[in-house]
Amino acid sequence: MSTRVSRVPVCVALAALALGSMLAACAPAARPGSLPPTLGVESVDGVPIAMQNGMPVPTFEPQLRETIQLDGEWRVQRVTPNSDVSLTDRGTSLPQIVAEAAGREAVDYDDDAWETLEVPGALNPPPTDRRETGAWYRRSFFVPEGWLGLAATLKAEAINYLADVWVNGTWVGYHEGGYTPFAFDLSALLVPGAQNVIAIRVDNPRWGTRNDIVPWGLTDWWNYGGITRPIRIEATPPLHVVRADATPHLDGVDVSVVLRNAPTVISVPQAPAGSGTASVSPPGSGLEAEPAEPSLQLDVLAARVTPENVGSPLASDLAVGAPLTSELRPLEPFDAGEVRRVDMGFLMGGADRWRPDRPALYVLRASVAGADGATDALTTTFGLRHVAVDEERPRLLLNGTPITFTGVGLHDERIEPSATESTKVAAHRITDVDELMEQLNHARQVNANLIRAGHAPPNPLLLRLADRMGFAIWEEIPLYHYSPLTYGIAMRRG
Repeated sequence: MSTRVSRVPVCVALAALALGSMLAACAPAARPGSLPPTLGVESVDGVPIAMQNGMPVPTFEPQLRETIQLDGEWRVQRVTPNSDVSLTDRGTSLPQIVAEAAGREAVDYDDDAWETLEVPGALNPPPTDRRETGAWYRRSFFVPEGWLGLAATLKAEAINYLADVWVNGTWVGYHEGGYTPFAFDLSALLVPGAQNVIAIRVDNPRWGTRNDIVPWGLTDWWNYGGITRPIRIEATPPLHVVRADATPHLDGVDVSVVLRNAPTVISVPQAPAGSGTASVSPPGSGLEAEPAEPSLQLDVLAARVTPENVGSPLASDLAVGAPLTSELRPLEPFDAGEVRRVDMGFLMGGADRWRPDRPALYVLRASVAGADGATDALTTTFGLRHVAVDEERPRLLLNGTPITFTGVGLHDERIEPSATESTKVAAHRITDVDELMEQLNHARQVNANLIRAGHAPPNPLLLRLADRMGFAIWEEIPLYHYSPLTYGIAMRRG
């Protein structure tokens, strides 16, 4: 919900720190990469839905769902991938990447000699002499038997810059973009009641060496490579809520809910013929009662932010009391693989409005019940606010009232000043909520109520805390020191 406005670029902190890697080389690729974007908008029953990797783009906000957290220690081997191959269409380049992998993606690959690194983190935090680099990441994880019959989604909040993902030896797909999240459907690949293996090839081309990546060279922040934000796997019933987007008005809210009936679910692999081992069918395959019609329910609840819940990742932790308003809508039965968008709206007369000195929020809960009785819920927060320019005087209006925003700039990293002349400045990207709250409290102490977030897509932690603590967000457009050449390449690549 964060209130956002736009401005021209201002280059501030970390210029000296980042200059060493900005223009280390000026020999950009002669031929731009042919790797197509995986994100697009498709028309489903006449309505647009954002799609990526064959599935609707989900919310990346943590939910009260069964989850396998993949943060923590990973096995890592630093490599120098061939970036020309990395940025080539996978229809051509995947065999070359697999050959380069030399078995690193396989379940039984021996990675005991690899170093261990914490995720989220970075391969090259300053002031290390290791600039941009690539790496292979591997780790095993246990999938509970109770996930049998469920759908599973891998959600990675950011991997810089280009990631190829394998699960249990099978290539899942790729994502390009070091500051944007992505998801994959893992339902057909996970083995319940056993250890599973994920392997990720990360390529982070050095800034200034190519003109077909974003950003291509000039920046005023450090190019942290690797798995830099949280990564997890979520389980849901086959029919589940993918995302719920709230568009606030001063007197109500419009809600758009995307639902999906997963085409596959987690199942026990079929035993080889003659092994004497019976396969297990997923829940719901036996005799059943007459199925009920699926339905979607939307609830709007009041939210209360306290010192105890301000940093909680769960919007549901802010909800208080009974729903202020609700709507139950019957749905037509879903076919396997079907995606559907449902739009609703609520009038909220007399509702509190969001403003920096009183950041009033509400909790939206979307719950879907399938024909088999399985239910899934998603929660998020929103606030009612309206930003406008006064038509008669040069001033901003928030909810119809004149307001002055006092702003400070905040990069998505924490600087650790050198203690002596002989030690170097160190820094890291922010992944800890308490660390970010400390920075925002410093901003509050100088009477700031607006944060300039920089040109990269802002940290989701910042947006969440800004809503709750009363900061507007001044979000830059992702256009940073482009030349006509590099801008044209970025547009042509999509």
